Amino acid sequence: MIVCTNIGLDFEHLESAQIRVEKIEGKDNILDTKSDRKQPTRYRFNEEIIPLLKSKLQDYNLIRLARRLAECFLKENPIQPHQEHNIFKPYHVALAEEVIDVKTKKFYDKFIKNEDISEDAKKFRKAFIEEIKKQSKEELTLEDINEAIINKKR
Repeated sequence: MIVCTNIGLDFEHLESAQIRVEKIEGKDNILDTKSDRKQPTRYRFNEEIIPLLKSKLQDYNLIRLARRLAECFLKENPIQPHQEHNIFKPYHVALAEEVIDVKTKKFYDKFIKNEDISEDAKKFRKAFIEEIKKQSKEELTLEDINEAIINKKR
């Protein structure tokens, strides 16, 4: 995997994680860019970084999705499926299967109770609850959040 960046890399940290990286010298007609700031450098990483990057990206997307759903829940805003840059669109099927009943616009009881849902839905539920706690003006326990979800079911 080749990365072109103008930020510094922590080579000691990468090496301790057994990720090999080498600086690529020479010109590249596609990746070389001109910048008034720090010039970008190209690096070649070993293949062991790919699963790590995929995992980080999946976690990041899960948190972004949970954050946005928590915002909708706490502000009592409906999910707008046709918004530009809609984070819900790529996850519509998964959300409709395990999180929100599209017809009733309520959370599924199984999601609220954390019962009979997939491991991915459990991870999402955990991230969603954490986002509710972060965004809420009051300190909420898991029981409070569950009660709010059951009562509002939005």
